[in-house]
Amino acid sequence: MKFDIAVIGSGPGGYVAAIRAAQLGKKVAIIEKADLGGVCLNWGCIPTKALLKSAQVFDYINHAADYGITVKDHKVDFDGMIKRSRGVADGMSKGIAFLMKKNKIEVIKGSAKLAGKGKIGPNLFGVFGRQAGTYEGFKYGESIVAAGAAGLVWDEVNFVEYAQDPTSFLKAKLGGSAKSKMAFKVKDAASAADVYAYLAQFSPAK
Repeated sequence: MKFDIAVIGSGPGGYVAAIRAAQLGKKVAIIEKADLGGVCLNWGCIPTKALLKSAQVFDYINHAADYGITVKDHKVDFDGMIKRSRGVADGMSKGIAFLMKKNKIEVIKGSAKLAGKGKIGPNLFGVFGRQAGTYEGFKYGESIVAAGAAGLVWDEVNFVEYAQDPTSFLKAKLGGSAKSKMAFKVKDAASAADVYAYLAQFSPAK
């Protein structure tokens, strides 16, 4: 079977992208080796927040007397807390399965990778603190390589300015003509700063 778009991974980015593509009329498949929703929904953020909610309720009960309420014989049921946490995650995963069916998205159980020799872009994990144009194995444009050779290192200020207007940024850095291979621009400084904050979470390049 052929698809217009195949999305690898059904995490918060993957399933939203798949749904939007289907809404735009594309024939879409989503490939997931585990449970729909990815690590965040099934094992990370959502189950953790469910456990934190149980802890919060227990804390409320411990301070019930401060509000004129008497609670006797309360205790923590760890098995019950885990059961609730898993139930929350399972319910949300089933909700995503419903959305896949509703939007006629084919769910394929398994793993996938990009085939062929091409690359879609340099590895941005750990980009900050790295000299521009130096990620091994990626073919950069001449201008970005020249900017790196001239001392450009990616930090928040440089990234935010570059993301808004790559060509103008490189012209300013090189003091003359320059071209950028970047195919898009970020609409404003706040949006560029958000992208920076996301990428800055990851460990430095090695």
